[in-house]
Amino acid sequence: MAGNRQNSDGNVSLSADPDASPLYLEAEINSPLCGCVRRELCSRHRMAPTRSGSEFHGVADTGILIRPLRAVPTQNGKVRLSGSFGVFYSGHLVAHLYDEHGRSLAVTPVAA
Repeated sequence: MAGNRQNSDGNVSLSADPDASPLYLEAEINSPLCGCVRRELCSRHRMAPTRSGSEFHGVADTGILIRPLRAVPTQNGKVRLSGSFGVFYSGHLVAHLYDEHGRSLAVTPVAA
């Protein structure tokens, strides 16, 4: 199924990727449930849509977990990170690295 996509330059194109289709929105996780006292309005609704394909593992206040985070050491002493997330807010992703005793080793930027 084709879907519209907008690139970072604002240009719209069609995509044949079924995970890119904007034709379905799961609305149950848009805001927390809240109780309303009689004669008061409940106005704590917050909508922050994001995309996901068929794989979905959970939701938090900051976004959804599509593919869990994996950290794999490489032969050159570095760490390869992988995972897939849908975020509700823009920001900067940083990795906090710790030793086996829980002591902080480094904080390194991963993505904006």
